Amino acid sequence: MAAAYDKYSVTQYSVSSILGYIEAGDIAIPEIQRPFVWKNKQVRDLLDSLYKGFPTGYIIIWKNHGVKLKDGTVSKGQKIMIDGQQRITALMTAIAGIEVINSDYKKGRVKIAFDPFAALSLDENEDAVVFEVQDQSHIKSKRWIEDISIFFAPGFSSFNFINKYVQENPDMSPDDLNEVIGRVKEIGNRHIGVIELSDDLDIDDCAQIHQMLKDEFPENVVLLANEHILKGMSIIRKSDVSIFDDIDTDELFETINKEYKKC
Repeated sequence: MAAAYDKYSVTQYSVSSILGYIEAGDIAIPEIQRPFVWKNKQVRDLLDSLYKGFPTGYIIIWKNHGVKLKDGTVSKGQKIMIDGQQRITALMTAIAGIEVINSDYKKGRVKIAFDPFAALSLDENEDAVVFEVQDQSHIKSKRWIEDISIFFAPGFSSFNFINKYVQENPDMSPDDLNEVIGRVKEIGNRHIGVIELSDDLDIDDCAQIHQMLKDEFPENVVLLANEHILKGMSIIRKSDVSIFDDIDTDELFETINKEYKKC
């Protein structure tokens, strides 16, 4: 359910929905957005946060005609991503298995490996390392699943995968493996807050809104803007997940709403 205001609406989309909209061309990345510059560890941290159900920030989109896109075409009514490209690109490469353009302007993927045994131990050991950036040790290991994108691929067969894995790892039961695979796949159902700017805003309005958000909060934090933007809001650091309970969310919302209405 979306919360609507004069110049924007705030809603939540699932990870799978956002990736589906991008694949279908309904959400596009403008040419002015930078290439993918996140470190591989940041991709891993994002997946870990989603897996554990931590909030992961918001994206801003804006429906507009005539914006030059990253693929060289011009937008014809698509929703343009103004903020959130790095997180969404991380999900595209880690979950959807898509090659992306990195900071060296080369195509490549960030592959994230998964340890089912560590996942099972999370209740007793919250520091257990469930995800890692793939390297040769994960490829050679029978314990590690070398690339989580296989779980999201069309035609993935849990039955066949589980049978093979438990044969190679007899200490893992089929039921336990099925449970942790289900948790990984649940990442696709996690929600990300989306601020959708009104399509009657011009580029200066959008730039003002974007800058307001960056000026209002320190660079090392991400504001969670979802349909509960006023209630239970947290501040999430890019590296560590830290939740502060002393945020005055009512005052924070009033500031945001006031700035939006200026546009």
